Amino acid sequence: MEFGTHTWSHPNLARLDAGRATMELARPKETLEGRLREAVTATAYPFGKPHRHFTPATTRIVAATGYELAAAVTFRGVRPSDGPWAVPRFFSTRDSVEALRARVLGSLDLVGAWQDRAPAWLARIVSPEDFAV
Repeated sequence: MEFGTHTWSHPNLARLDAGRATMELARPKETLEGRLREAVTATAYPFGKPHRHFTPATTRIVAATGYELAAAVTFRGVRPSDGPWAVPRFFSTRDSVEALRARVLGSLDLVGAWQDRAPAWLARIVSPEDFAV
């Protein structure tokens, strides 16, 4: 089992200045490490969409804070071009075993590709969460 963080107060990190983003990422890491007496090396971005909820500046702060992995919400499988501070993930709420298997095997990859390429204004109107498996 691995414990990771999800920031201190669940803000949109893309909207924060570097100091506040650093605090949001460092404080829960330090707290968990103090209580667990183990290194905490993973985090998940609140809301999780690249360029909307975290930016390249955010990923630099994540790396500088000591995280080895950060999860985004991109509704697709991992690609060789994905870096460790923007690993794709998807929601799995009350999925059946069959639906979860389909997600893991790539049933949402088309949604993820759309999300990667959609203009920001359109992505705000239509969310990938609207596409159920």
